[in-house]
Amino acid sequence: FTVDEQGNLFFTVPVLFSAFKLSTHGELTDFGKAGSGLGKFGVIAGIATDPLGYVYVSDRLRSVVLVFNSDLVFQTEFGYRGDQPSNLIVPDDLAIDGNGNLYVGQAAYRGVSVFKVVHQDANFLQVNEVTPINEVETSGRSIEEVEVSHPEFAVDRGGDVAPTDSGDSSRNTEAVGSPNNEEKQNE
Repeated sequence: FTVDEQGNLFFTVPVLFSAFKLSTHGELTDFGKAGSGLGKFGVIAGIATDPLGYVYVSDRLRSVVLVFNSDLVFQTEFGYRGDQPSNLIVPDDLAIDGNGNLYVGQAAYRGVSVFKVVHQDANFLQVNEVTPINEVETSGRSIEEVEVSHPEFAVDRGGDVAPTDSGDSSRNTEAVGSPNNEEKQNE
């Protein structure tokens, strides 16, 4: 789930093949339709919103991220299963930072892909893949991922995104240049 800047709650219910918006007034709106074609939901998972009101929903089965406008009307999708850098493998968690970067957690040791969301105006959206998370600068520090099979991340109040450790011992996520990581590099 996610909460947008206006305080609306967005969440997915995979078994219903639907995403929902719960407004601050208590109005529940569902959006998306089940299916296997363009703009349809297979097995959905993560959801995120950006400051302009676009809603991003990950589809694990179709290996895409679907994009809806603020009126919850389908706009585009990107990703698709494959081995190319811009492809996705079972996308799950989504997060957007204050710089317009969309972080997509994936399965199959693919880790996190980062996409730059570019808004030309309120009616046009372009999504470009940028660098892997181990090369992304976030608040002056790089994030290093090592063997992340199912990453999760959090957004702080400043809009920065960082991987979190949910207690999985196979996961190692530390900021490059942090005292703990520098000690490990010197060992």
